Amino acid sequence: MASVDASAVLGPNVSIGKGVTIGAGVRVRESIILHGASLQDHTCVLNSIVGWDSTIGRWARVEGTPSDPNPNDPYAKIDSETLFRDGRLTPSITILGCNVTIPAEVVILNSIVLPHKELSRSFKNQIIL
Repeated sequence: MASVDASAVLGPNVSIGKGVTIGAGVRVRESIILHGASLQDHTCVLNSIVGWDSTIGRWARVEGTPSDPNPNDPYAKIDSETLFRDGRLTPSITILGCNVTIPAEVVILNSIVLPHKELSRSFKNQIIL
């Protein structure tokens, strides 16, 4: 069972796995938090997937860029874009692999972090091997 502080705001479109710990003042929207992850106080997670047993420090942001179709267009569809454009990672959701540690007050934006990484700074539009 997950442990969610009463002051945390979850949703819309959030899935929380077993054993997840969500601290005070956390905001999670349009994201998947897999089992065993820990989101410390005042973390913000938007448009992201947080892997198993990952930890996100206090006041950190993990954020992806939504690419939803226009809900007012009856023929709207999601076009699959390429992963890279002009040699750079195309902004998309952020994915943290399993057992990733994000320190306090760091921003991870539109990035993919492979498993078992301990980050020490902010990243934008990166694949962290």
